[in-house]
Amino acid sequence: PDSLKRDAASQTSMVVESLCSFIALFIMSFGLSHLFNVLWLFFKYYTLYVKWLWDGKEAPSTEIDPLNPKSGETAAMKTRRRILTGIGCGIFGTTWVFSGNFLFTLLMLAQCVVAQLEYYRMCAFAGINAARRISIFCSIVLNFVACYQPLLHEIVLPLASTWIMLWFLLMRKQPGTISEIATSFMGLFYCAYLP
Repeated sequence: PDSLKRDAASQTSMVVESLCSFIALFIMSFGLSHLFNVLWLFFKYYTLYVKWLWDGKEAPSTEIDPLNPKSGETAAMKTRRRILTGIGCGIFGTTWVFSGNFLFTLLMLAQCVVAQLEYYRMCAFAGINAARRISIFCSIVLNFVACYQPLLHEIVLPLASTWIMLWFLLMRKQPGTISEIATSFMGLFYCAYLP
């Protein structure tokens, strides 16, 4: 057992050392400013997308469309941009996985909330109004209970379902329809409980 612990520790240190050398090689070859530009653009478009999902009014306006590269861009520039984006995403993903419970939970929660907003927006276009705020609050509780009290996280889903049912059936002026209740349950289950 002690040799297995030493092997796991040496594997972890090898991963960290190789990641550090890769980052140092990247900084020496491409420059740190390009990495920060890629991460800043990713953050900028992601926050615009989340705001658009939350508001639900109109498409986000941006100065640069990331899907349509600039017309004067050469093939070498496109390749360099793709390499930088891949390296930036790889560094972000590796940092996320090795970041520890709290930061991992926060980033996973951000993905869960965005997925729920996307799902509820699609349902709203079909005329189904789900319990969006209750479901998002319950997904926040679900993620943090799973992080800090893993033995108790199974009870959050039934309590959240009960809360959604009470809100749809008792707290609204008109009772909710089956499609609204089912949509709220599916958004909570698929976007918050399963991940």
